[in-house]
Amino acid sequence: MKATGDKKPTVLIVSERFANFDTDIMSNHTYGMIGSLVNTGTAHVRTFWYDEFLLHNPWENPSCAFAQFVEAVKPDLVVATTLFQLTEEWRIGPDAYGKVNQKTPVIMLIYESSPDALAACDEYAPYVTASIVVDRVEAPTLVKHQDKCKFLLEPRDTGHFYDKEAVRDRPISYGGSLLSRPMRCAALANLMANGVKVSKYGGWNEDRLPFALYVDCLQRSAITLNFTSAGSYKHMTGRCAEAMLCGSMVMEEEGADTDKFLEPFVDYVPWNMDNIVELARRYIEDEPERKKIAENGKRKALELFDGRLFWRQMFETAGLAS
Repeated sequence: MKATGDKKPTVLIVSERFANFDTDIMSNHTYGMIGSLVNTGTAHVRTFWYDEFLLHNPWENPSCAFAQFVEAVKPDLVVATTLFQLTEEWRIGPDAYGKVNQKTPVIMLIYESSPDALAACDEYAPYVTASIVVDRVEAPTLVKHQDKCKFLLEPRDTGHFYDKEAVRDRPISYGGSLLSRPMRCAALANLMANGVKVSKYGGWNEDRLPFALYVDCLQRSAITLNFTSAGSYKHMTGRCAEAMLCGSMVMEEEGADTDKFLEPFVDYVPWNMDNIVELARRYIEDEPERKKIAENGKRKALELFDGRLFWRQMFETAGLAS
């Protein structure tokens, strides 16, 4: 393994800096995989923000710029996310990663297991060392190149997501969009129609919050409501880890893979439309039990999502394990 004088490998993150090219909102990669890697202290981190490159150089080829950056940085590992919905000339293509992968391992991160994302996973598979899917355990069985695809739990930056032991003045809250989300609307309507007030904040299409205010809402929520439905399937979401790390008890829509890693009614509370009102009332009223579950969840989240496990597995996948 190539290494610097202090023996730490250099990891090049190839990703988007902004959310949907909105320069006012940073992508979740900055407080997810990147921040978690910085916190582990196990590597030197360099970044190639291809969306920022495109904003400043709309007529230039990002694949060529990426190749030149790799040559200058000489990383030990390249970890890439790609906006697959971009047109071919606006994205870093498979060939560019394939050329780098001849000398340096390249791992592609797939953040959702929708059909188009899994198709892209298959498209890139011959050109990379491995593809990692972070939202659904069964995803690696749904692709053609199963030998190159695996599931890992997505990490979070504990420098941002932590329990500041603030007053929990939001008994139960939900942060996210409702537009074109009938399941979410139905669940919140069910709660409020039965006298359970829900504090609604944030949402890409309704009330975008600055990142610091979003984290503050999690830190002040006694209970955080979470949804797992992604249309035709259910998947794990980053909000579960974020809320737990912030010390909030998570009530999550059942059906995702969460119960494979966290114990129901011990680390978190799964719900369905038949029992959501009963469970919300129970844990709003039973503060000792709610605090116990929240504390269990926070402890488990620190074990699973703080980046140490994820990056150890990433280095092992790349053949860089010490």
